[in-house]
Amino acid sequence: MVDTFPLAKDFLNPSTIKSLVESSDGIEVFYWPFNSFNIVSLQADPTKDKLWVKRWVRTDLPVNLTQTQLAAMAAAQTAATAQANQTFLALISSPSSLVQTPALTSAIFNQGPAAAPANYVLQVPDAIHYQAGIDNFLLNNIDISFKADKDFANVALEVQNVITKVAYHEHRIQLSLLCLILKCSFFH
Repeated sequence: MVDTFPLAKDFLNPSTIKSLVESSDGIEVFYWPFNSFNIVSLQADPTKDKLWVKRWVRTDLPVNLTQTQLAAMAAAQTAATAQANQTFLALISSPSSLVQTPALTSAIFNQGPAAAPANYVLQVPDAIHYQAGIDNFLLNNIDISFKADKDFANVALEVQNVITKVAYHEHRIQLSLLCLILKCSFFH
C-alpha cells in the first residue's frame, strides 16, 4: 500500500491516471477541500491543491509491520479522527466559526494524512481495512459510478470539475463542504 500526495494539476491528466490504474491492483483518490488554504493570504490556491492517492500493488516482499505496530497505528488514527471530528462538530455548532473552516480543514489534512506519506507492505486484509477510526465521523455518503473511457479523459475531467466547483462555491457553502471528501476508486 503506497500513499502519495501529488498536486492535483500534475495528477489529473488522463495518461497519469491510466498508467497508475494499469500498474496497480487498486487505487483510491481522495480530494480534501481547502487543503491548499494559506493562513497568511487567507485564501486557497487551487494550483497547490493536492490529492491523496492510495495504491495497492501486489508484491513478494515480506510484511513490514507487525500486528502490534498495526494496532498502535490504528489506535493513533482512532484518536486523531476522534479529535478531528470534535473540531468539525464545534464548527458546525457555531455559524460564526465558519470562517475558520478552510484553515482548520487544511491543517487537519496537512498535519494528518499528508504529514506522513506511507509505503507499507501489509497482508491483504490489513491493506483493505486500513481506515481505523472512520466510525468517528458522521458522514453523508454519495457514491457515483461511471465507466472510465479507455483513455481516462473523462475521469480527469470529472475530478477536476469537482475541484473547480468547490473552489467556485468556497465562500458560500463552507459548512456543507466541511466534511466533503471526494473519493474515486479504481480496481484493475
